[in-house]
Amino acid sequence: MSDQPIVIQPVTPPLSHLGDAKQQRGNLTRLLGMGGIATIAIAGLVWVFSFEAPKIKLTEPGGPDGTKNAPEVIRQERAPFADLEYERQLESAKERLGELVEIQTALKESMQVGLWGEKEYRATMNRATEADLAFQEKRYEDAWVAYGDATEQFKALMSKGDALFKSHLEAGSTALDHRDAGAAEREFASALIIKSGHPEAEAGLTRAKKIPAVAEALRKAANHELAGRWNDALAAYDEALQIDPQTKGVAALRAKVDSATTQEQIRRHLSEGFAAIDERQFDRARSAFNRVLALDPNNPVAAGALQQVSAQGDVDRIRAGEDRGLAAEKREDWTGALKAYDEVLAIDGAIEFAKAGALRAREHTRATELLEKIRKAPEKLSSPQLFQEARNIVADAKSLEPGGPKLSEHINAVEQLVRTYSEPVNVTLTSDGATSITLSTVGALGTFSKKSVSLRPGEYTVVGSQRGCRDIRETIVVKPGMKPVSVRCTERVN
Repeated sequence: MSDQPIVIQPVTPPLSHLGDAKQQRGNLTRLLGMGGIATIAIAGLVWVFSFEAPKIKLTEPGGPDGTKNAPEVIRQERAPFADLEYERQLESAKERLGELVEIQTALKESMQVGLWGEKEYRATMNRATEADLAFQEKRYEDAWVAYGDATEQFKALMSKGDALFKSHLEAGSTALDHRDAGAAEREFASALIIKSGHPEAEAGLTRAKKIPAVAEALRKAANHELAGRWNDALAAYDEALQIDPQTKGVAALRAKVDSATTQEQIRRHLSEGFAAIDERQFDRARSAFNRVLALDPNNPVAAGALQQVSAQGDVDRIRAGEDRGLAAEKREDWTGALKAYDEVLAIDGAIEFAKAGALRAREHTRATELLEKIRKAPEKLSSPQLFQEARNIVADAKSLEPGGPKLSEHINAVEQLVRTYSEPVNVTLTSDGATSITLSTVGALGTFSKKSVSLRPGEYTVVGSQRGCRDIRETIVVKPGMKPVSVRCTERVN
């Protein structure tokens, strides 16, 4: 084996500025892991050999040829407490280094620091380089301090960037509110220099570029307002909001035009309503004033006008209802008369002429219906009860006022029927002498071959029965000059 010494050259590893930030974190992790393992191994060996060989002194004796001896080397172990302190300083430096890498990575990923904070960034990187050098030279306490300084400087730089970004956003928003396109674009562009692609800044820059179009729409709206073209003004404001819905103040301007439009409509409806009152067209007036209240529920003019319409209109409707009712009575249109009087009573239920007219209409209507019913089925007058009711109906109808030709015609016709049905008619019944016969309203007639009975005209029911035969039931209508009626059972039952 050669006696020549082997010289090991130290390699300087980059620590805090390892190029790409993500690669830095990977390299740092591997470096710290390897360093941790090596440190533990060395510490163990030192602890073991502190008992075996506490002190080693190496000297190189002079050779026989008189060459100079090599310098004496003495290896002195560290005490256990000093070793632990050394390890603590190493670990603390590693932790500070990790914090530095994290904040540096966050800064580079979130902000384009090179475009606005290059000087501070370079100064901080120089301090980080000093920390790296101290770490490589195992001056871990110095490295811990330097890494901490660099970390705080990076944090301060990040805070400065956030503050600058916020300031540009606020200034840009103010410029948007004042519709200052140039200032707004500058501020949002400056914000994007700090944080590229930030959505709020991008949105602000987009809005800033729309300001000229918004301003033009607002100019048109203002011109339409001055000319009283309210609908055109509303359309122009809607155009501005369509370009940029967030434009400040447009909603208030639009509401102002809406209000002006409403006031114009109210004035028009009020004019229409009062004109209708003058023309005594109260329904049209009421409709106009109600349109006003639909736009302005508390409008005092419309409310007062409606009271006036109600008072004047009610009087006119009452008079008109009375006229319609009397006209219907003359025509003997009692249904129409009742409707007219009921409409008046709906306005004021205490009006006497309407109450009396409605009563007359109901009485005439009832009398007419009963008289018509008798005329349609006179045969039912054979019943003594119905015959007497018919006489009473005629008497009541004669007492009604006014009479009128239609009512008189009904009364005369029913009176004639009553007279006719009040005079008995001799009716001849024939049978077989074996059938027992019963006649409604009269009673049992027994068996016979021929029998004559005196009956008032009308409808009667004849029932015949005989042993061994099926009963018969027939209806006969008695009237003057009628032929004999045969009643007998003919159908035998087995």
